Amino acid sequence: MKSIYYTFIALLCIILMSGNLFAQWVDTGAPFGGPVYTIVTDEPNIFIGTNQGGVYRSTDNGSNWEQVNSGLTTASVKALTFAGSYLFAGTSTKGIFRSADNGSNWVEVNNGLSVLFINTLAVSGSNIFAGAKLSVTGGGVFLSTNNGDNWTYVGLTNYEVYSFAVSGNNIFAGTSNGVYLSTDNGSNWTEVNSGLTESDVYSLKFSNSNLYAGTPNGLFYSSDNGSNWTNINSSTLDNVSIRSIAIHQVDIIVGTDGDGVYVSADNGSTWDENDTGLPNTFASVYALTTSSTKIYAGTFSGVTWERPLTDYVTDVEKTSDILPQYFNLSQNYPNPLNPSTSIEFSIPQESFVELKVFDVLGNEVVLLANESYPAGKYRTDFSNTNLSSGTYFYRLKAGNFIQTRKMLLLK
Repeated sequence: MKSIYYTFIALLCIILMSGNLFAQWVDTGAPFGGPVYTIVTDEPNIFIGTNQGGVYRSTDNGSNWEQVNSGLTTASVKALTFAGSYLFAGTSTKGIFRSADNGSNWVEVNNGLSVLFINTLAVSGSNIFAGAKLSVTGGGVFLSTNNGDNWTYVGLTNYEVYSFAVSGNNIFAGTSNGVYLSTDNGSNWTEVNSGLTESDVYSLKFSNSNLYAGTPNGLFYSSDNGSNWTNINSSTLDNVSIRSIAIHQVDIIVGTDGDGVYVSADNGSTWDENDTGLPNTFASVYALTTSSTKIYAGTFSGVTWERPLTDYVTDVEKTSDILPQYFNLSQNYPNPLNPSTSIEFSIPQESFVELKVFDVLGNEVVLLANESYPAGKYRTDFSNTNLSSGTYFYRLKAGNFIQTRKMLLLK
């Protein structure tokens, strides 16, 4: 009898551990190559740029990795980006390299590049921007309009450029003197720092109409193209250095310089540690990137971690065990919402539930539920201050049942 009991306990522990392992960061197994500074995905391909091992590539969504440095004359890669059929690498000592075969071979493309210390790369249409480290030969931004064959200096020479964000014709540069905006492909730059109390802007990320800036003292955001900035640290991120930013649905995920990962589901009003599975809470996360199913984190320790994006789906709460008689999607309350609302639905039998929010053009805005639920009545909260005021639709699919309702967002 005791042996059966202990066997049962052991099996229960395995089940519980398996459940916990799902909702945490997992080592991708990428080979050690020094600090990971950049990650880009082009499914099923994943590329990571490291400080000591050059570029690593996986062609099967991270199951296996190989070093791809043929023609790359330095092992320190700070930035990676795709531009059409090319992959570009910005390095810390040798300028910029280009690959036409997914990293198998690289060629140097530095014609016109007067600074060979490259921190960041960005693409806007046919234009490629390179942000340089401030050195004895200057810093600033360089532009190529012909796939890297030639580069032209286009400004900010007195500043180090850490990051870029692109939205339509707007090019934002995060620098050692705050944020600058160009609306003419870098010919002119305007300082847009009102309310931004930090000089160094290590990371920039757009989500809908909001621009987020990671600084040595937390996170700032602007809803008007940088004209005004608001600190959204709460007390949790005060004095925390933000090195990387990822956005998934309503969640803002930030990687820090020595404090691990934090996530906010309410536009920065509250932050929760998101470190489960990382080796310690002092992890420095310099790169955060999402694919269609996963989020990847590159750390200073040289390890690349991953976890499923389903870990960030909004919580769905069961509100009643009384079996409903029919499927139903209730009107959200309050409606109009500002800034949050509750959505309730009922299912009379166990069903796979998909609950999504769409804009008026039919674009998916957020996935609120995407799994199987037992029969019952459920509620989930929707809060997204990244969205513009207007009309939105939310749709419930449960088995063969489909229902859509309209809601309004006012700011």
